[in-house]
Amino acid sequence: MSWWSNLSRGERATFFACFGGWALDAFDYQFYTFVIPTLRKEWNISAGEAGTLATAALLSSAGSRSSPVCRASRAATGTCSSPAR
Repeated sequence: MSWWSNLSRGERATFFACFGGWALDAFDYQFYTFVIPTLRKEWNISAGEAGTLATAALLSSAGSRSSPVCRASRAATGTCSSPAR
């Protein structure tokens, strides 16, 4: 990993921040893979209904106002501004 030794302290911090964001972004999907079988059993729902539930949850988390970036912006500044077009 010779490229790692060439990074400055700030670049390494940026790397870990990006990795952390990526890991947390993937967490919600992995969470569904563990929860959906339990929901199917407890709520007695079909595989199709469970798929619809997971799809709705993922689509809603992809919305601009509920995205992790927007939530972080809202926490830091009190508002969620849309990206410049």
